[in-house]
Amino acid sequence: MAPNRALADKARPRSPTMLREMLMPAIPPIASLTS
Repeated sequence: MAPNRALADKARPRSPTMLREMLMPAIPPIASLTS
């Protein structure tokens, strides 16, 4: 988990779109749960 977190921290400032793409798959289920 540590290395993955480090990669995420590195990708955060570089390209937030990358994080968004990684989170996109998790957004639909959450949206369906909230709605």
